[in-house]
Amino acid sequence: MIEVIGGNLFQWDTGRVAQVNTDANVHEVHFTTKDMTYAYVVSTYEKDGTVYCEIPNILLQQEKSLICYEVTNTDGGEMTVAETTLALHKKNKKVEQ
Repeated sequence: MIEVIGGNLFQWDTGRVAQVNTDANVHEVHFTTKDMTYAYVVSTYEKDGTVYCEIPNILLQQEKSLICYEVTNTDGGEMTVAETTLALHKKNKKVEQ
């Protein structure tokens, strides 16, 4: 399961990070939406014994929930060990001045 650090995800947020909570050795998280035919693949990293991944900023420009697939290596290749859906709350884009 993936948990967003810092509370809810809002459209146009950037630099957001998620904690990967699983017993499996997850090395990648694949981010997509229900309307996409591809996924953004993000490598995980460990800090102080906790596994994290960055949420792709480009996906935070739209207002659809993010589907996250946690992937681990196996002897036969890769395997998805968990799926988490993250709600993305709509927010107006900040106007640059």
